[in-house]
Amino acid sequence: MKFALVNGIKCTPKPKTDGICSFCASKVNSKCGDINIWHWAHYSKRECDTWWENETKWHRDWKGHFPIDWQEVTHRADDGERHIADVKTEDGCVIEFQHSFISKEERLSRDNFYPNLVWIVDGLRRKRDKDQFFKAIDSAVTLMVSPLLKKVYIDESKLIKEWQTSSSLVFFDFGEEQRIWWKLPFKDNSFAYFVPFSRTEFIDFQLGKMDVDFISFLNKCIKDFMLHLSGDHLRQQRIIVPNRLSALQSSNRLRRMRRL
Repeated sequence: MKFALVNGIKCTPKPKTDGICSFCASKVNSKCGDINIWHWAHYSKRECDTWWENETKWHRDWKGHFPIDWQEVTHRADDGERHIADVKTEDGCVIEFQHSFISKEERLSRDNFYPNLVWIVDGLRRKRDKDQFFKAIDSAVTLMVSPLLKKVYIDESKLIKEWQTSSSLVFFDFGEEQRIWWKLPFKDNSFAYFVPFSRTEFIDFQLGKMDVDFISFLNKCIKDFMLHLSGDHLRQQRIIVPNRLSALQSSNRLRRMRRL
């Protein structure tokens, strides 16, 4: 964990410090060594949140873009089930940064648990994922040029195949300075559809620095992509739409994406 309560205040770990887990109210102590990233650890080996994973620098770098109050927030469902969201924005959007392997069953559980979930997936965890992905992109069919829209054969990338069935918004991060890759929510047994998306503007959307709402912007982009494409190969696909998607009235809705 990045945060624990110290004297009732949400704090990052400092050497030789104890705190309280804000999720389970158990005692935690700081781990501030030279090898692992500084973190809080429970004194006992009891389970806290079964969905929690050990964090990497990649996690911390992403989470650090957002206000402290948005990080490691407990989300409670109507039936009382609780989990810790990596980031939960003011408008209720949950962002999960996924580095380690996650089973299909657990991923679907999270998709169903968080009503407004966005995945950021670390594309550098396995050595071959980045090469496989960009080879698939290079050989993919270009459906649009501005903004770039690629139709990718799923079997060419293990990472794509693993995430194709997610019903939430999914972005792949391959460590590129300027962009991440948005997997469009079109359900297709053979192909996936990808658009490069500005890394900076993804963050700015969440922080409310853009002139439109993030989810609305994505929803309108999806509609525009479908209107642009000819034939029935994509129009007939099932569209998986997160709960918050709503119409956007903006004449320059794709302007930002065209720069990539």
